[in-house]
Amino acid sequence: MQKCLDLAAQATAKNAHAVRVKFDIYKFFGQKLLPTVYGDKPSTTHLSTSVAVVISPERLNAIRLKLEASREAFKTLTERKTKEDNFPQSLKDFDKEKLKLLHSNGDEEHSTDNEHPTDNGLSTLEE
Repeated sequence: MQKCLDLAAQATAKNAHAVRVKFDIYKFFGQKLLPTVYGDKPSTTHLSTSVAVVISPERLNAIRLKLEASREAFKTLTERKTKEDNFPQSLKDFDKEKLKLLHSNGDEEHSTDNEHPTDNGLSTLEE
């Protein structure tokens, strides 16, 4: 490459053809000797690498314990969902209404408006 640059610096109108021939020769040999650097086409060589991940036995056991805990939590949740699906609809509605009343009473106690008195904490559940 340095020889090609030197030739280009020495080129004049009189020796341009000779410099061009020498330049082409150097270029040709460069492409043949180092095709990945000086070649016109990209290299067709393929590199393969293998990567290994190493996990310490302690870390692996911690991961396994978390996985088992997640599986148990999922199993419990699935069983609870199955049990809830087996409840009669009237019990589900009763629980929903009870939650609504509890939430509405809790909101009124914390509100600063005097439009809705709290009846000293008495709710419709006691009625």
